[in-house]
Amino acid sequence: MSASGSNLKLSFVEETTWGETPATPQMKVLAGVTAESIGGTQEALVSNALNPNRGVDFMAAGQITAGGSIEYELGVFGAVSLMAAAMGDVTTTGAGPYTHEVLVADGPKFLTIEKWHSDIDVGFVFKGCKINTFSLNATPNAIATGSIGLLAKSYIQSGTELDPTPTQLSHAFHDGIRASVEIGGVAYNVLSNLSLEATNNLEDSRAIGSDQSAALTPGRFEVSGSFTLPLSVDMALPLISKAVNGTEDNLKVTFTNGASTVEFFLPRIKYSGDPVPKVGGQSLINLELSFTALLDNNPLSTTYNESIKITVVNNEASLI
Repeated sequence: MSASGSNLKLSFVEETTWGETPATPQMKVLAGVTAESIGGTQEALVSNALNPNRGVDFMAAGQITAGGSIEYELGVFGAVSLMAAAMGDVTTTGAGPYTHEVLVADGPKFLTIEKWHSDIDVGFVFKGCKINTFSLNATPNAIATGSIGLLAKSYIQSGTELDPTPTQLSHAFHDGIRASVEIGGVAYNVLSNLSLEATNNLEDSRAIGSDQSAALTPGRFEVSGSFTLPLSVDMALPLISKAVNGTEDNLKVTFTNGASTVEFFLPRIKYSGDPVPKVGGQSLINLELSFTALLDNNPLSTTYNESIKITVVNNEASLI
């Protein structure tokens, strides 16, 4: 029997010690996955020694590199959990619905991620995973989508599922129709595209005596993005003025599905790039602005020393 992507089960669990799966892991199936490219490669150490037969005398296995990406639909559950793992600090309040406030910690959480092919009973287990990047893209008449990038310490093939009865939550997606955008506290219901990108800038360190990663050390946490809107006096010109004059702004994007919401709040952004609209013909003139998120420097703010806050409201007691 051949394996089909429609039968893939991608699940995860938080590790206490980096690279060590809990003894009895209670896995969560990641909802909203549309594609993935998680894998591992092993370098080859090939002898360059000369010999009279013009061939290769000896070869040995080298370093293992593991990781990849997960493509997703933004939902009530699913990708928001990996975003929380990337940022590292989650505070949960309430008793159903629950409010999860996600902020940036000293580093990302440690995860074990399992790819299980249920139609052929074969799995691949990636230990010591850290989320390096995540992105989000929203357009008016489409499901909000994005990508998660991760690195892992090691991986193995397995014929036994880590948790035969993992928690599996139904997928309910967020879209551009039931979304709202505020820029500088003003409602902007004219955007035709909005994207966000975040990175932990993980550095993969290697050490003599091992074929695995010795450490995945986080660097500076950076957030950037862009949005597009029509050129207009009331909406676009104030933003052009801020971009030209170097005036700071803030951005809030909220997705709603019934009683569940996901809010991305960037308390301090600054525009960069070329803010001058270009005319490509007789069609509508659009303005595209790029921005970088900065740390909130207001000590009285709830986001003081943060560049982004994600707030998730759903019926899940634990986000990770």
